[in-house]
Amino acid sequence: AETNTFLAAEGETDALSGSISRAGEAILAIDLNDVETFNDTRDGRLLTYLFETEFLPTAYLTTTVDVTGISEMSVGAMSTQTLTGELAIHAVRQVVNAEVMVIKTSDTTFSVNTIEPILVNSDSFDMSSGIEVLRTIAGLSSIGESVPVYLNLKFVINEDANATGVEMPEEPIAPSN
Repeated sequence: AETNTFLAAEGETDALSGSISRAGEAILAIDLNDVETFNDTRDGRLLTYLFETEFLPTAYLTTTVDVTGISEMSVGAMSTQTLTGELAIHAVRQVVNAEVMVIKTSDTTFSVNTIEPILVNSDSFDMSSGIEVLRTIAGLSSIGESVPVYLNLKFVINEDANATGVEMPEEPIAPSN
């Protein structure tokens, strides 16, 4: 089965993995333990109090991509698509929409880039109490509850019949001790 695989830039960690099936079912898995704000104290607090990665370490984005349209594009061609999908963070799933630019970069690779950010609101994902804890610990009068998320992804067509795609569990996976 053909699987399109996300490639991290050279030297980057595997914080993001993803696949697109022949039917166009796309799944991205984001390891929230790899959140990086370039402030170790803030990073630790985000993981502990906001994302609670000890229990819910992965966020997922699912959508459907027009793989036939992409395969029919000529190398160098670009097309815009509106993607509607589901974002799962903190065991809460919400519908999200994204305007993306798809660029066929070679016969076997294509990129998907957001034209405008996906706005993620902490309240929509049951994380407002985590925001309040962070605000209190940092001694701030407020913390923004929405964050813009940009995607710049590169996929490679994988013809390996044994390749497996990323899977999103139906329910959060209990931590192992």
